Amino acid sequence: MSHRVKGKTCLTVADEDIVKESLEEAFPNGTVKENSRYMGTPCTFVVSDEHGRDICGLAEDRGGQLSLVTYNPGYGRSGDQAKIDAQMSKVYTTFAGKKIVKELKARGIECETSAAEDSELEIDGEVKPTKKVSVTITGGVSTSTSQSVGMDGDAGGMDGGEI
Repeated sequence: MSHRVKGKTCLTVADEDIVKESLEEAFPNGTVKENSRYMGTPCTFVVSDEHGRDICGLAEDRGGQLSLVTYNPGYGRSGDQAKIDAQMSKVYTTFAGKKIVKELKARGIECETSAAEDSELEIDGEVKPTKKVSVTITGGVSTSTSQSVGMDGDAGGMDGGEI
């Protein structure tokens, strides 16, 4: 029987600006609505598909975390985690890159990220599908903050590595 699914995420209300950007990038043909309802649940964000049908929401928990609320058309609970993973995989990867940029910018380091893309990661001879973003330092390091962290120089790139 189809049912509503709710799952924890690593996203927080404190980062809602980059959560919204990440949702918009992960669902490029959809629409991200703020402070709306999904399946009767008040949500900080609700994502609609290109046809205007709501497909998921992110609701705030007591601790400021955002939980995913979605719908599983399948029977039983065995596919719930797969449904959550499928909807959130690209969001998490995009969010991680944006979070890095936000934290580095707070320390005077200007950088930007690429869009999340499919990739593969080999661990102990086993290849697994994953997502990746690239973070590139674009503006060097501000001298007012670089003295405390011992960094100087011009722009450089930090390509590669899976997040």
